[in-house]
Amino acid sequence: MYRLGRLCDTELTPCNSGPCSFGTCVTNGSAWTCVCSPGWTGVQCKDGINECLSNPCLNAGVCTDGINEYRCTCLTGFTGTNCEIAVNPCTSAPCQHNGTCINQVSSFLCACPAGWTGVTCESDINECATADACHPNATCVNTIGSYQCICPSWLTGPQCYTTIDLCASNPCQNNGSCIYSYGGIVTCLCPSGFTGTYCQVCSF
Repeated sequence: MYRLGRLCDTELTPCNSGPCSFGTCVTNGSAWTCVCSPGWTGVQCKDGINECLSNPCLNAGVCTDGINEYRCTCLTGFTGTNCEIAVNPCTSAPCQHNGTCINQVSSFLCACPAGWTGVTCESDINECATADACHPNATCVNTIGSYQCICPSWLTGPQCYTTIDLCASNPCQNNGSCIYSYGGIVTCLCPSGFTGTYCQVCSF
């Protein structure tokens, strides 16, 4: 054992030369051993441990090595320390008006109900722009998510395509004959002695 100093009071050990770069030097007689700090290895603790060698990043994430740590850069659609969590974009309920959200990992798709369109089913479809939405003689009114047909007096049905026989109600009085040309106009042929639109006026 060697000593240094004016009074020889400083003990000289194998660790005095500072052989351990990133660790603690431990003496064992005339020998020394390095106990490395986390993230370091080698006889003198000079070599950094590459934590990425174990391929900790999942789902094609990119690993970046650090000192006693690593960082994963995840692909779109994944998150978590090791990119182990698949992101579900449907969790936030992006589809409006009762649209159905379909998870496509990195994005989502909305299946819109009838009457709606757009990425998130946000736009009302103008059904009245469709040529056969209502009968040509009917009035089409666009509503939120649907439409309504307003029929003339001689048409009926959801789209006004059913013709009403206005003679079926027998509008001609006094045995007058009803003639209907399917255009909303009823003509009454009056017997002798009667006149008026519906043969309601006696001309005797």
